[in-house]
Amino acid sequence: MREIEETLHKMGNIMLNKLYNYFMDTPFVHLIDTPYGFYFFDVNTHTINKVEKNVYNALELVLTGEIDLIDENSMIAIERIKSQGLLKSNRPKSMKHPASDFLDYYLKHRVNQISLQITQDCNFRCNYCVYSENNNPLNRRHSKKKMSFDLAKKAVDFLLSHSRDVTSPVIAFYGGEPLLEFGLLKKTVLYAEEAFLGKPIRFDITTNCSLIDRDKMNFFVEHNIPLLISLDGPKDIHDANRKFAANGCGTFDVIMSKLHFIKENYPDYYKQNNIKFSIVIDPSKDLDCVNEMFIKNSVLQDTYALTGLIDDSYSTEKNEYSDEFVLQSKYEDFIGILNSTERIKDSSISLTTLNQLRELKKLDAKLGYFRIKDEMSHAGPCIVGSTRLLMNAYGDFYPCEKVSELSPIMNIGNIEYGFDIDKVKNLMNVCKISEKECINCWAINECSLCPKFADGHTCLDVNILLSKCNGVKKLVEDDIRTYIAIKEIKASGCI
Repeated sequence: MREIEETLHKMGNIMLNKLYNYFMDTPFVHLIDTPYGFYFFDVNTHTINKVEKNVYNALELVLTGEIDLIDENSMIAIERIKSQGLLKSNRPKSMKHPASDFLDYYLKHRVNQISLQITQDCNFRCNYCVYSENNNPLNRRHSKKKMSFDLAKKAVDFLLSHSRDVTSPVIAFYGGEPLLEFGLLKKTVLYAEEAFLGKPIRFDITTNCSLIDRDKMNFFVEHNIPLLISLDGPKDIHDANRKFAANGCGTFDVIMSKLHFIKENYPDYYKQNNIKFSIVIDPSKDLDCVNEMFIKNSVLQDTYALTGLIDDSYSTEKNEYSDEFVLQSKYEDFIGILNSTERIKDSSISLTTLNQLRELKKLDAKLGYFRIKDEMSHAGPCIVGSTRLLMNAYGDFYPCEKVSELSPIMNIGNIEYGFDIDKVKNLMNVCKISEKECINCWAINECSLCPKFADGHTCLDVNILLSKCNGVKKLVEDDIRTYIAIKEIKASGCI
């Protein structure tokens, strides 16, 4: 600071002095250099802004504290940008989840969903499933434990009494494989419909589909219950990971026969988008084969699917990315750009591309919306307990089905005594442990890190959380780059 003041004094440059006053505090921005030009992401206005190269270079000097090297023309341009309300230095003063002060209300009146782990048993043994790992100290294993009907009824009653201000609460059935306990599932649905009489209630089931039959389908159709079915790609890819527990054989042929059965016998149900797919992508496998299957297979065409990489957060084995997978992913990004600029029709693009485009639409909707506040949280944590509550087969509460049931820090209550509000508030405010880093992070309003990514078993671990930060920021920047490419190509009218 003293060196800068001395430089200003010696130079006697009025314009530079004015610039110095502007940047007593560093602007809260992130610079992005692309083939289409030079941009800065303005964190305070949550906007993407294009600038000339000389201004971009000047902003680089501002961020490195070398403002005495900025030429007069660039400084004038920066002044003009600042007059538009950009390049402000405002940063949060402290971190706190915005719902913290209203947590009691949310947990008493706005529990949106409860997922019931009606069994910990499964007829599959999937290679990437944390419950299938023999020596995993971070998570439970498959067991014969199943939920009692008494516990299920208590969960329904709990949701009813804690969802007063929710328009249409959800009961989801989860496992293990929930269809192993179809009798319990059926009784719970009937009980819930009676309990919620006069108020809309929705149901969801996550299933491997292998146990589907006419009796189950008749019930699902009658009660308007959709299915989220796990299917990872063509036979060789799917069967490499998803195998029957009894004999180790692949499960693809059985699942496809079940899908043909549903489509042929319940065509209206199938058309009403009641069948959705969950695709777990193995980055060591061929991505193109997975995408091609969902485009060309007559049973899978025009269906809705969610894609995601193998979740290795709690796994003892970490993902390995093949060079081929990385190249294919980049190609899919390119195809997404072509689709967004109307060069390629929706019907010919892959599921991974469709999911990427959904994320870009979310980014577009958020641009210009967020503002930096004195007290705030990064965007990752949900309202724990209110958004996606999991009750396991023993009646214990967890934030969602993605966390470890062996982690004491993630246990947020029990059906018998309700929520442990202190533990809920602690998880929801995971931003507190990384406050210093978060208040200076340009991706604060795009961050996806939730308490799960700081799970140190007995406490929230800042080192675990921070180890994920660079990866998140890279994903956010990649989305911004793709968004810029689409906008620039549309504006130019050429490819």
